[in-house]
Amino acid sequence: MGWLPDTFGFSASLPQIMKKSGIEVFATYKLLWNERNEFPYHAFIWKGIDGTEIPVHIMMSYKSSMTAKSLYKQWKRYKNKYEVPFLLYAYGYGDGGGGITWEMVEMMKHMNKVPHIPKVVKGYEDEYVAELKSCIDNMPTWEGELYVEVHRGTYTTNLKMKKYMADAESVLRSAEIWSTIAEMLGLVEYPKEELEKLWKKILLHQFHDVLPGSSIREVYDEAIEDLKKVIREAEEIIHSVLERIAEKEGNDLVFNDLPWKRREVVEVNGEYHLLEAPPLGWKLFEPIEAKEGVKVRDERDKIILENEYLRAVINKDGELISLYDKENKREALRSTSNVLMAHIDTPGMWDAWDINEDFLIQGEKLKTLEEAKVVYQSPLIAVIKVVKGYGNSGVTQFIKLRKESKLLEFETKVDWKDKEILLKAWFNFNTHNWSSFYDIPYGVIERPAVRNTPWEQAKFEVPALRWADVCDGDYGVAIICTSRHGYTNWDSKIGLSLLKSPIYPNPWSDLGEGEFTYYIYPHKGDWFEGEVYKRALEVWSKLRVVKAKRVEGKAKEFSFMRTDAVVGALKKAEDGNGYILRLYNPSKEELEVELPREGIEMDMIELKELGKVSRKVKLKPFEIKTIKIS
Repeated sequence: MGWLPDTFGFSASLPQIMKKSGIEVFATYKLLWNERNEFPYHAFIWKGIDGTEIPVHIMMSYKSSMTAKSLYKQWKRYKNKYEVPFLLYAYGYGDGGGGITWEMVEMMKHMNKVPHIPKVVKGYEDEYVAELKSCIDNMPTWEGELYVEVHRGTYTTNLKMKKYMADAESVLRSAEIWSTIAEMLGLVEYPKEELEKLWKKILLHQFHDVLPGSSIREVYDEAIEDLKKVIREAEEIIHSVLERIAEKEGNDLVFNDLPWKRREVVEVNGEYHLLEAPPLGWKLFEPIEAKEGVKVRDERDKIILENEYLRAVINKDGELISLYDKENKREALRSTSNVLMAHIDTPGMWDAWDINEDFLIQGEKLKTLEEAKVVYQSPLIAVIKVVKGYGNSGVTQFIKLRKESKLLEFETKVDWKDKEILLKAWFNFNTHNWSSFYDIPYGVIERPAVRNTPWEQAKFEVPALRWADVCDGDYGVAIICTSRHGYTNWDSKIGLSLLKSPIYPNPWSDLGEGEFTYYIYPHKGDWFEGEVYKRALEVWSKLRVVKAKRVEGKAKEFSFMRTDAVVGALKKAEDGNGYILRLYNPSKEELEVELPREGIEMDMIELKELGKVSRKVKLKPFEIKTIKIS
């Protein structure tokens, strides 16, 4: 049974994840908090993006008092009495803890003697699950995400918490992958206990209200130090394993933990190199000579950056006034973009949690304190620096373009001192799109970019995991950011939330120094044809270079597998017998993957075998497969 009463919305990939983890029904509550639109069902079938269905029951409260009035009001409010003629009644002090009291237990004995209220039955989970599943044929269906029209600020609040969480997830995935491959080659023993301890520390800090940024200061004093330690220890595991591989190969190596070939400009010990790496493997560290590279022209009122794919024109305020896609022969911007705006943010009762739509209509552009200027130039990379300010706060951006890259990079450092501000970067792309697309955990969701209906209007700030894409089918532009998750989208205009500095419940929230990087990526077609998901994973999990004692001619290129699917995990099986390869299809079309060897499909928690799979396995649209290989 899935039990998440106080969570602020649910992604459309969750039905598949729950079903493949042995969860048969889902109970929740917070959908009743919608500000603008009353959710139409309290018992329904929830259909995810891949077609998986799971029955959902909404409780009317998660902190009831076991009184006749409470029982009567909840039953009266419950919408689906005829389809599902019973309701979950969760009683006790549930928000802040405390549980049930002896008075509530005593009152329960008398409730069934009171007229005009529903009968109270004490039951067990298996009885409840069986009862709810028996009503499936009568339930209405809701398809897509369960968006909660409240607490939209939690996508952004507490910059450091979200930054360290994104980094921790990245390095732990890498630590598992390289430890697995190295153990398969007989070079190391898989550090199962250490990795499990680190994952559990991460999962602890994904708990409500820690990751949303809506906890008190003392929580973050502890959580951020824990995440720093997780990152440090995972990096030590990675470095130790990669050093062992490099020693065996007898040469300096470039490592790539993504399952497609990469060619990128990488910084190594303060120097830039253009490097290649095979899919999910390594090769000799051989920097590619750059005959022609990034060009820079510093004109009186603007700076022009240009490489093989892009020509970016930046004004002296650090704003983007043109981004020409040379490959597709198209201007990517409709009007001036990368406009940094400070929006007054005083939502009232739920300060760290909420954003009010009227704040987004008004805003003040940040002032330019130091005009844009070129601070670094080489054939491989050019860097522009601009310093902006608001009140007592400062924002420094380094705008970068690398050789052979289709990404325009905005490395951003903040020194924030002002409270009750929502800082957004606004873009206006040259697309006319009725809808836009967003990265969610193991999925992609389409949302309206128009504001005709109350349901569309309510989605004035929406979440994404690592990217958002504005496209018209033939052409699109993506914003990629692995640690900033809040977006506003009205037609071709899209705003990325960079920082939110509330007073309650943590007056120190988002004060001081912080940093993050976002990228603009114009592309042909939709997110899959344009490989938006690949670019996002590449900036989340960068190429690594490891030095070793060189042995002339010894190193060989190695690739574990190649696929356009996402390798979500490659790790030791939980039972210690074999290895787990988790694959995900980020496309609306079927995708074929060639495995390194035959295997057995498992459920997600590795308790049930679902059948043998051959070396060529097909993934349905948005399907996740968990495969055990020897």
